[in-house]
Amino acid sequence: MKVKFSDTFSKSLDRLIWHESKIYKTYSLFRYDIPRFFRNLWLFRKNLWNHTSYNGDGSVLPWVKTAVDDMSWRIEKYGLEVDESRLKKVAKMKRLSYLIDVCVKDSFIEEAEKELGFEYIYTNFEFEEITDKTFDNPFGNDGKKLYQLKDNETPEQKENNKKLLVRAHEIQKEYWEELCQIIKGPDYDKIRESEEDFDKLYDGSDLRAWWD
Repeated sequence: MKVKFSDTFSKSLDRLIWHESKIYKTYSLFRYDIPRFFRNLWLFRKNLWNHTSYNGDGSVLPWVKTAVDDMSWRIEKYGLEVDESRLKKVAKMKRLSYLIDVCVKDSFIEEAEKELGFEYIYTNFEFEEITDKTFDNPFGNDGKKLYQLKDNETPEQKENNKKLLVRAHEIQKEYWEELCQIIKGPDYDKIRESEEDFDKLYDGSDLRAWWD
């Protein structure tokens, strides 16, 4: 059996050999690698400035957000993939970026306020002198006055604040689970077992699939 190669295969092979040569690698270093390095320095400048080794998600997640933001607009504007899957990926990238932003800023109460339609009431700190004997220091207070934080919230404010705190805690859990799910991606085994078309079932998640 004869094996024939087209001209394009030969050209591709020549290009591959050329890219492995020392001359091309030197050219690539100055043409692509060094400019990319300085671009990345600018792109991640805030992350570099704010990064610490002790701040968990507040230090790690911003790097992911910056990289995903940079990737999403490029794929949205210049991506070569078909729209059916490409736009799903872009939507998930933007959603991941938003979730990270909320988690890093710890703005779950603000999210609860948007959802429930009322704001958390922050009252001014005001202290009052304790006169009830039950609050006396059993070890003696040496004649010093004792104070406690004055309760300035109305019953309605207390109830609304409680609802917001409960919902904010639920949102925190939901957002973290969604964040991890977007990075992880769908259950591909279930998609393959289904008789429906893969592109219809695929929702655009999975960090490993975000390339173009």
